[in-house]
Amino acid sequence: MSETDVKSADEPYVANGTYRSLKTRFFLQAQIVLAALLAWFTGKPDKHQEPLLRLSGLQLFAISLATLFASSYAAGWLIHNFSGYPWVWPSIAFLVLVNVGRLRALGVVFAHHASHGAVSPQRWVNRSVAGIASAIALVESPADYKAAHVQKHHRSAIFTTEEDPDAQFLLTMGFRPGMTKSQLWWQLAWSVVSVKFHATFLEERLKSSLLRSEGGFRIFAVMWMATIVMLGLILPLHVWLIVVVLPMTFLYQISALLQFVSEHPWLAEARAPQSTEQYMDRCWARFCGDPLPSARGLSCESIGAWAIWIVRLVMHAVVRISVLVGDLPVHDVHHLAGHMRLNLSSWRTAIFDRQHHIDQGDQCGLGAREIWGLDKAIDRVFLGMAARTA
Repeated sequence: MSETDVKSADEPYVANGTYRSLKTRFFLQAQIVLAALLAWFTGKPDKHQEPLLRLSGLQLFAISLATLFASSYAAGWLIHNFSGYPWVWPSIAFLVLVNVGRLRALGVVFAHHASHGAVSPQRWVNRSVAGIASAIALVESPADYKAAHVQKHHRSAIFTTEEDPDAQFLLTMGFRPGMTKSQLWWQLAWSVVSVKFHATFLEERLKSSLLRSEGGFRIFAVMWMATIVMLGLILPLHVWLIVVVLPMTFLYQISALLQFVSEHPWLAEARAPQSTEQYMDRCWARFCGDPLPSARGLSCESIGAWAIWIVRLVMHAVVRISVLVGDLPVHDVHHLAGHMRLNLSSWRTAIFDRQHHIDQGDQCGLGAREIWGLDKAIDRVFLGMAARTA
Protein backbone atom coordinates (compact mmCIF):
# COMPACT_ATOMS: atom_id res chain seq x y z
CA MET A 1 0.00 0.00 0.00
CA SER A 2 1.37 3.40 -1.03
CA GLU A 3 1.90 6.37 1.33
CA THR A 4 -1.03 8.13 -0.37
CA ASP A 5 -3.30 5.14 0.30
CA VAL A 6 -2.30 5.07 3.99
CA LYS A 7 -3.01 8.80 4.37
CA SER A 8 -6.43 8.59 2.72
CA ALA A 9 -7.30 5.53 4.78
CA ASP A 10 -6.48 7.39 8.04
CA GLU A 11 -8.48 10.52 7.19
CA PRO A 12 -11.94 9.17 8.16
CA TYR A 13 -10.61 8.13 11.58
CA VAL A 14 -9.00 11.55 12.12
CA ALA A 15 -12.19 13.29 11.00
CA ASN A 16 -14.34 11.10 13.24
CA GLY A 17 -12.03 11.72 16.18
CA THR A 18 -12.17 15.48 15.62
CA TYR A 19 -15.98 15.34 15.33
CA ARG A 20 -16.29 13.37 18.57
CA SER A 21 -13.95 15.82 20.31
CA LEU A 22 -15.92 18.84 19.09
CA LYS A 23 -19.21 17.18 20.03
CA THR A 24 -17.92 16.42 23.54
CA ARG A 25 -16.65 19.97 23.99
CA PHE A 26 -19.95 21.40 22.75
CA PHE A 27 -21.99 19.35 25.21
CA LEU A 28 -19.62 20.21 28.06
CA GLN A 29 -19.91 23.92 27.28
CA ALA A 30 -23.69 23.61 26.94
CA GLN A 31 -23.84 21.87 30.31
CA ILE A 32 -21.80 24.66 31.92
CA VAL A 33 -24.05 27.35 30.43
CA LEU A 34 -27.20 25.46 31.46
CA ALA A 35 -25.88 25.07 35.01
CA ALA A 36 -25.16 28.82 35.12
CA LEU A 37 -28.68 29.63 33.91
CA LEU A 38 -30.23 27.30 36.49
CA ALA A 39 -28.09 28.83 39.23
CA TRP A 40 -29.28 32.29 38.23
CA PHE A 41 -32.92 31.25 37.87
CA THR A 42 -33.21 29.40 41.17
CA GLY A 43 -30.61 31.38 43.14
CA LYS A 44 -29.18 28.05 44.34
CA PRO A 45 -26.03 26.76 42.58
CA ASP A 46 -24.78 23.18 42.63
CA LYS A 47 -22.15 22.12 45.12
CA HIS A 48 -18.75 23.71 44.39
CA GLN A 49 -20.16 25.52 41.33
CA GLU A 50 -18.28 28.64 40.21
CA PRO A 51 -19.76 31.69 38.45
CA LEU A 52 -19.54 31.61 34.67
CA LEU A 53 -18.61 35.31 34.52
CA ARG A 54 -17.09 37.68 37.08
CA LEU A 55 -18.12 41.23 36.34
CA SER A 56 -17.45 44.39 38.32
CA GLY A 57 -20.22 46.33 40.01
CA LEU A 58 -19.93 49.11 37.43
CA GLN A 59 -20.12 46.64 34.55
CA LEU A 60 -23.29 45.14 36.01
CA PHE A 61 -24.71 48.64 36.52
CA ALA A 62 -24.03 49.55 32.88
CA ILE A 63 -25.56 46.29 31.63
CA SER A 64 -28.64 46.83 33.78
CA LEU A 65 -29.15 50.37 32.45
CA ALA A 66 -28.64 49.20 28.86
CA THR A 67 -31.15 46.39 29.38
CA LEU A 68 -33.70 48.82 30.83
CA PHE A 69 -33.51 51.22 27.89
CA ALA A 70 -33.31 48.45 25.25
CA SER A 71 -36.30 46.54 26.63
CA SER A 72 -38.29 49.80 26.91
CA TYR A 73 -37.55 50.66 23.29
CA ALA A 74 -38.37 47.12 22.11
CA ALA A 75 -41.67 47.05 24.02
CA GLY A 76 -42.65 50.47 22.64
CA TRP A 77 -41.74 49.44 19.09
CA LEU A 78 -43.80 46.24 19.34
CA ILE A 79 -46.83 48.04 20.78
CA HIS A 80 -46.67 50.80 18.17
CA ASN A 81 -46.26 48.48 15.20
CA PHE A 82 -47.84 45.15 16.13
CA SER A 83 -50.34 45.73 18.95
CA GLY A 84 -53.14 44.42 16.73
CA TYR A 85 -51.57 40.94 16.70
CA PRO A 86 -52.43 38.86 19.81
CA TRP A 87 -49.30 36.72 19.49
CA VAL A 88 -47.05 39.72 20.19
CA TRP A 89 -48.50 40.55 23.63
CA PRO A 90 -46.66 37.79 25.55
CA SER A 91 -43.41 39.33 24.26
CA ILE A 92 -44.57 42.79 25.32
CA ALA A 93 -45.53 41.47 28.77
CA PHE A 94 -42.09 39.87 29.13
CA LEU A 95 -40.33 43.12 28.18
CA VAL A 96 -42.46 45.11 30.63
CA LEU A 97 -41.52 42.66 33.40
CA VAL A 98 -37.86 43.09 32.44
CA ASN A 99 -38.36 46.86 32.79
CA VAL A 100 -39.83 46.39 36.26
CA GLY A 101 -36.95 44.15 37.27
CA ARG A 102 -34.29 46.56 36.01
CA LEU A 103 -35.96 49.51 37.73
CA ARG A 104 -36.15 47.51 40.96
CA ALA A 105 -32.51 46.50 40.57
CA LEU A 106 -31.50 50.15 40.37
CA GLY A 107 -32.92 50.65 43.85
CA VAL A 108 -32.52 47.40 45.76
CA VAL A 109 -29.29 46.24 44.14
CA PHE A 110 -27.17 49.14 42.88
CA ALA A 111 -28.32 52.05 45.07
CA HIS A 112 -28.45 49.62 48.00
CA HIS A 113 -24.92 48.27 47.63
CA ALA A 114 -23.57 51.71 46.72
CA SER A 115 -24.96 53.01 50.03
CA HIS A 116 -22.76 50.37 51.70
CA GLY A 117 -19.76 51.47 49.60
CA ALA A 118 -19.72 48.11 47.82
CA VAL A 119 -20.16 48.89 44.10
CA SER A 120 -16.69 50.42 43.67
CA PRO A 121 -13.60 51.02 45.82
CA GLN A 122 -13.95 54.76 45.07
CA ARG A 123 -16.30 56.64 47.36
CA TRP A 124 -17.32 59.16 44.68
CA VAL A 125 -18.27 56.33 42.31
CA ASN A 126 -20.51 54.75 44.94
CA ARG A 127 -22.10 58.13 45.64
CA SER A 128 -22.68 58.69 41.90
CA VAL A 129 -24.18 55.25 41.34
CA ALA A 130 -26.51 55.67 44.32
CA GLY A 131 -27.65 59.08 43.12
CA ILE A 132 -28.18 58.12 39.48
CA ALA A 133 -29.83 54.77 40.25
CA SER A 134 -32.25 56.18 42.81
CA ALA A 135 -33.14 59.11 40.54
CA ILE A 136 -33.93 56.93 37.51
CA ALA A 137 -36.05 54.56 39.61
CA LEU A 138 -37.64 57.52 41.44
CA VAL A 139 -37.05 55.97 44.84
CA GLU A 140 -35.66 57.14 48.17
CA SER A 141 -32.83 59.64 47.90
CA PRO A 142 -29.39 58.26 48.88
CA ALA A 143 -29.48 60.29 52.11
CA ASP A 144 -32.92 59.00 53.11
CA TYR A 145 -32.00 55.44 52.19
CA LYS A 146 -28.74 55.48 54.12
CA ALA A 147 -30.43 56.90 57.21
CA ALA A 148 -33.20 54.28 57.17
CA HIS A 149 -31.34 51.24 55.88
CA VAL A 150 -27.67 51.45 56.82
CA GLN A 151 -28.00 53.34 60.09
CA LYS A 152 -31.21 51.68 61.37
CA HIS A 153 -32.29 48.48 59.60
CA HIS A 154 -28.85 46.88 60.05
CA ARG A 155 -28.75 47.64 63.79
CA SER A 156 -29.28 44.42 65.72
CA ALA A 157 -30.94 46.44 68.50
CA ILE A 158 -34.04 47.04 66.32
CA PHE A 159 -33.72 44.44 63.55
CA THR A 160 -37.18 43.26 62.32
CA THR A 161 -39.02 44.99 65.21
CA GLU A 162 -41.48 47.90 65.18
CA GLU A 163 -38.52 50.31 65.28
CA ASP A 164 -37.03 48.90 62.08
CA PRO A 165 -37.92 51.32 59.20
CA ASP A 166 -38.63 48.39 56.86
CA ALA A 167 -41.04 46.86 59.37
CA GLN A 168 -42.63 50.28 59.85
CA PHE A 169 -43.38 50.33 56.12
CA LEU A 170 -45.42 47.14 56.52
CA LEU A 171 -47.20 48.52 59.59
CA THR A 172 -48.13 51.63 57.62
CA MET A 173 -49.55 49.39 54.90
CA GLY A 174 -51.82 47.61 57.40
CA PHE A 175 -49.81 44.45 58.19
CA ARG A 176 -49.99 44.05 61.97
CA PRO A 177 -48.91 41.37 64.45
CA GLY A 178 -51.83 39.40 65.86
CA MET A 179 -53.83 39.39 62.63
CA THR A 180 -54.64 35.88 61.43
CA LYS A 181 -52.68 34.47 58.53
CA SER A 182 -55.80 34.67 56.33
CA GLN A 183 -56.29 38.32 57.25
CA LEU A 184 -52.68 39.08 56.36
CA TRP A 185 -53.03 37.37 52.98
CA TRP A 186 -56.21 39.37 52.33
CA GLN A 187 -54.38 42.54 53.33
CA LEU A 188 -51.67 41.72 50.79
CA ALA A 189 -54.22 41.08 48.05
CA TRP A 190 -56.04 44.31 48.89
CA SER A 191 -52.81 46.33 48.93
CA VAL A 192 -51.93 45.14 45.43
CA VAL A 193 -55.09 46.77 44.01
CA SER A 194 -55.53 49.56 46.57
CA VAL A 195 -55.46 53.08 45.17
CA LYS A 196 -54.50 54.37 48.62
CA PHE A 197 -51.50 52.03 48.84
CA HIS A 198 -50.18 52.99 45.42
CA ALA A 199 -50.85 56.72 45.88
CA THR A 200 -49.17 56.79 49.31
CA PHE A 201 -46.18 54.77 48.11
CA LEU A 202 -45.72 56.86 44.96
CA GLU A 203 -46.07 60.14 46.86
CA GLU A 204 -43.33 59.15 49.31
CA ARG A 205 -41.06 58.03 46.46
CA LEU A 206 -41.46 61.31 44.59
CA LYS A 207 -41.02 63.47 47.68
CA SER A 208 -37.79 61.70 48.62
CA SER A 209 -36.36 61.63 45.10
CA LEU A 210 -37.33 65.13 43.94
CA LEU A 211 -37.28 67.11 47.19
CA ARG A 212 -34.76 65.42 49.47
CA SER A 213 -31.98 64.48 47.07
CA GLU A 214 -28.79 66.46 47.47
CA GLY A 215 -27.19 68.93 45.07
CA GLY A 216 -26.71 67.69 41.53
CA PHE A 217 -28.68 64.51 42.14
CA ARG A 218 -31.83 66.55 42.83
CA ILE A 219 -31.30 68.41 39.54
CA PHE A 220 -30.81 65.07 37.76
CA ALA A 221 -33.98 63.63 39.36
CA VAL A 222 -36.02 66.68 38.31
CA MET A 223 -34.65 66.50 34.76
CA TRP A 224 -35.40 62.79 34.61
CA MET A 225 -38.96 63.41 35.80
CA ALA A 226 -39.33 66.13 33.15
CA THR A 227 -38.08 63.65 30.54
CA ILE A 228 -40.75 61.15 31.59
CA VAL A 229 -43.45 63.83 31.26
CA MET A 230 -42.12 64.89 27.84
CA LEU A 231 -42.22 61.30 26.65
CA GLY A 232 -45.91 61.35 27.50
CA LEU A 233 -46.35 64.28 25.09
CA ILE A 234 -44.26 62.70 22.33
CA LEU A 235 -45.28 59.03 22.43
CA PRO A 236 -48.74 57.66 21.72
CA LEU A 237 -50.61 57.65 25.03
CA HIS A 238 -51.07 53.86 25.20
CA VAL A 239 -47.35 53.27 24.50
CA TRP A 240 -46.33 55.73 27.22
CA LEU A 241 -48.72 54.24 29.78
CA ILE A 242 -47.68 50.62 29.14
CA VAL A 243 -43.92 51.08 28.67
CA VAL A 244 -43.17 53.96 31.04
CA VAL A 245 -45.92 54.61 33.60
CA LEU A 246 -47.03 51.05 34.36
CA PRO A 247 -43.53 49.65 35.15
CA MET A 248 -42.50 52.73 37.16
CA THR A 249 -45.62 52.93 39.33
CA PHE A 250 -48.18 50.16 39.70
CA LEU A 251 -45.96 47.17 38.85
CA TYR A 252 -42.89 48.61 40.56
CA GLN A 253 -44.78 49.03 43.81
CA ILE A 254 -46.30 45.56 43.70
CA SER A 255 -42.80 44.15 43.19
CA ALA A 256 -41.46 46.19 46.10
CA LEU A 257 -44.27 45.06 48.39
CA LEU A 258 -43.80 41.36 47.56
CA GLN A 259 -40.07 41.66 48.13
CA PHE A 260 -40.38 43.54 51.42
CA VAL A 261 -43.05 41.34 52.92
CA SER A 262 -41.00 38.17 52.34
CA GLU A 263 -37.51 39.43 53.19
CA HIS A 264 -37.33 38.71 56.95
CA PRO A 265 -39.65 37.37 59.68
CA TRP A 266 -40.98 40.87 60.32
CA LEU A 267 -42.63 41.62 63.68
CA ALA A 268 -42.68 37.95 64.72
CA GLU A 269 -40.94 38.98 67.93
CA ALA A 270 -41.44 42.13 69.98
CA ARG A 271 -37.82 42.08 71.11
CA ALA A 272 -34.77 42.52 68.94
CA PRO A 273 -32.42 39.54 68.56
CA GLN A 274 -30.50 38.95 71.79
CA SER A 275 -27.68 36.86 70.31
CA THR A 276 -25.86 36.20 67.05
CA GLU A 277 -27.86 32.98 66.63
CA GLN A 278 -31.15 34.84 66.98
CA TYR A 279 -29.99 37.45 64.48
CA MET A 280 -29.07 34.69 62.00
CA ASP A 281 -32.49 33.08 62.48
CA ARG A 282 -34.07 36.26 61.14
CA CYS A 283 -32.19 36.00 57.85
CA TRP A 284 -33.07 33.48 55.15
CA ALA A 285 -32.72 32.69 51.47
CA ARG A 286 -35.63 32.71 49.02
CA PHE A 287 -35.18 30.45 46.02
CA CYS A 288 -37.25 30.04 42.85
CA GLY A 289 -38.31 26.55 41.82
CA ASP A 290 -40.14 23.36 42.75
CA PRO A 291 -39.14 19.67 42.58
CA LEU A 292 -40.24 17.83 39.46
CA PRO A 293 -43.55 15.99 39.92
CA SER A 294 -43.13 12.34 40.92
CA ALA A 295 -46.25 11.30 38.98
CA ARG A 296 -45.59 9.61 35.62
CA GLY A 297 -47.72 8.45 32.70
CA LEU A 298 -50.90 10.00 31.32
CA SER A 299 -53.16 9.66 34.32
CA CYS A 300 -55.29 12.61 35.44
CA GLU A 301 -53.12 12.86 38.56
CA SER A 302 -49.93 13.03 36.50
CA ILE A 303 -51.29 15.57 34.01
CA GLY A 304 -52.61 17.73 36.84
CA ALA A 305 -49.32 17.60 38.73
CA TRP A 306 -47.32 18.62 35.67
CA ALA A 307 -49.80 21.38 34.80
CA ILE A 308 -49.43 22.85 38.29
CA TRP A 309 -45.64 22.54 38.07
CA ILE A 310 -45.57 24.40 34.72
CA VAL A 311 -47.83 27.18 36.03
CA ARG A 312 -45.62 27.59 39.09
CA LEU A 313 -42.51 27.56 36.88
CA VAL A 314 -43.91 30.57 35.01
CA MET A 315 -44.67 32.23 38.36
CA HIS A 316 -41.11 31.59 39.54
CA ALA A 317 -39.79 33.12 36.30
CA VAL A 318 -41.90 36.26 36.84
CA VAL A 319 -40.63 36.51 40.42
CA ARG A 320 -36.96 36.10 39.46
CA ILE A 321 -37.20 38.62 36.62
CA SER A 322 -39.19 41.31 38.39
CA VAL A 323 -39.20 40.74 42.18
CA LEU A 324 -36.20 38.80 43.49
CA VAL A 325 -33.70 40.60 41.27
CA GLY A 326 -29.92 40.49 41.54
CA ASP A 327 -28.68 38.95 44.78
CA LEU A 328 -32.03 39.23 46.60
CA PRO A 329 -32.59 35.45 46.67
CA VAL A 330 -29.63 35.25 49.06
CA HIS A 331 -30.23 38.46 51.00
CA ASP A 332 -29.13 36.59 54.12
CA VAL A 333 -25.54 36.75 52.81
CA HIS A 334 -25.71 40.55 52.88
CA HIS A 335 -26.64 40.53 56.57
CA LEU A 336 -24.27 37.72 57.56
CA ALA A 337 -21.26 38.63 55.40
CA GLY A 338 -19.11 39.41 58.43
CA HIS A 339 -19.91 36.07 60.06
CA MET A 340 -19.15 34.33 56.75
CA ARG A 341 -15.84 36.24 56.47
CA LEU A 342 -16.95 37.91 53.26
CA ASN A 343 -16.48 41.47 52.08
CA LEU A 344 -19.68 43.38 51.29
CA SER A 345 -18.37 43.87 47.74
CA SER A 346 -18.84 40.13 47.17
CA TRP A 347 -22.56 40.72 46.47
CA ARG A 348 -21.78 40.18 42.77
CA THR A 349 -21.13 36.47 43.41
CA ALA A 350 -23.25 36.11 46.56
CA ILE A 351 -25.28 33.10 45.41
CA PHE A 352 -22.06 31.15 44.81
CA ASP A 353 -20.35 32.39 47.97
CA ARG A 354 -23.34 31.22 49.99
CA GLN A 355 -23.14 27.73 48.52
CA HIS A 356 -19.36 27.63 49.06
CA HIS A 357 -19.95 28.46 52.74
CA ILE A 358 -22.37 25.54 52.98
CA ASP A 359 -19.92 23.24 51.16
CA GLN A 360 -17.20 24.16 53.66
CA GLY A 361 -19.15 23.18 56.78
CA ASP A 362 -21.91 25.81 57.00
CA GLN A 363 -20.88 27.38 60.30
CA CYS A 364 -23.70 29.93 59.97
CA GLY A 365 -26.38 27.28 59.41
CA LEU A 366 -27.46 28.74 56.06
CA GLY A 367 -28.66 25.40 54.72
CA ALA A 368 -31.35 25.23 57.41
CA ARG A 369 -32.82 28.59 56.39
CA GLU A 370 -33.79 28.11 52.74
CA ILE A 371 -37.31 28.72 51.44
CA TRP A 372 -38.32 27.59 47.97
CA GLY A 373 -40.99 29.85 46.49
CA LEU A 374 -41.83 33.48 47.19
CA ASP A 375 -45.34 32.45 48.25
CA LYS A 376 -43.92 30.13 50.89
CA ALA A 377 -41.61 32.88 52.19
CA ILE A 378 -44.57 35.24 52.53
CA ASP A 379 -46.55 32.50 54.27
CA ARG A 380 -43.67 32.01 56.72
CA VAL A 381 -43.70 35.74 57.55
CA PHE A 382 -47.46 35.76 58.06
CA LEU A 383 -47.30 32.68 60.30
CA GLY A 384 -44.83 34.49 62.55
CA MET A 385 -46.91 37.66 62.69
CA ALA A 386 -50.11 35.70 63.35
CA ALA A 387 -48.49 33.69 66.15
CA ARG A 388 -47.49 36.83 68.01
CA THR A 389 -50.01 38.07 70.57
CA ALA A 390 -50.24 41.53 72.03
